[in-house]
Amino acid sequence: MTRINSKILLALALLLFGALAALGGFMVWRLGLLTKELGEIQGRILSADVKLKNLKAFEKILDERRSERAVIEDLFLNEKEIVRFIEDLEEAGRTSGVELEVQSAALAPGPKELGPSFRLSAAGDFNSLFQYLLLAENLPYETAWEQITLQKTAAEGKAPSWSGLYTLKLLSYEF
Repeated sequence: MTRINSKILLALALLLFGALAALGGFMVWRLGLLTKELGEIQGRILSADVKLKNLKAFEKILDERRSERAVIEDLFLNEKEIVRFIEDLEEAGRTSGVELEVQSAALAPGPKELGPSFRLSAAGDFNSLFQYLLLAENLPYETAWEQITLQKTAAEGKAPSWSGLYTLKLLSYEF
């Protein structure tokens, strides 16, 4: 009986050892899968972290540029703000010492026309008319001179004076 018991005991021990080996193999296989999943998750976390850092850097750049953007937006006028442009033209006329009159303003019919045109007349000495051109050109708006006509006018007994007719297009205009 001892021989049978020892054979049964040996068979049970081998069976138990086989079961433990199978369980160990399963656990190693499962641990490999979990390690692979963990690596993928860590990769996604690192990727999300990089994206978050990039987003924060982008937000910082936007905050730094916010004031610059406001300055740039002030340079583009729409139909409600066109009076400010005309007032700036008139101020340039006063500064240069010319008598300035805005004869007409024509709004552009669409974006292809680039912006409204202004017909201006000015009177004064040649230096003042030329200085007005420089001041108007240096206003903080994108403009284009479409026509400039300067003409000498002489009155009897007075120093010669000049008159100018200008057509100016405002290019920094929002439709």
